[in-house]
Amino acid sequence: MEFPSPWTKRLEKHGNTSWEVDALDPSVLEQITRDSILERIDKDIFDKALEKEKNERDQLKELASKYK
Repeated sequence: MEFPSPWTKRLEKHGNTSWEVDALDPSVLEQITRDSILERIDKDIFDKALEKEKNERDQLKELASKYK
């Protein structure tokens, strides 16, 4: 009985094309990542979540200021 090698498993899962992203300038990698995320998210839901997060942060700051 022959077991698949790690290479065979990788090839089956990802195909035979790969890139070394550590060779990219960090700003390029950041832009690729940002663009990919923005293509996939619902902007309205994301903006509402950011607003909620900001409100909660402001509430925590206000509460913490009472205990200084």
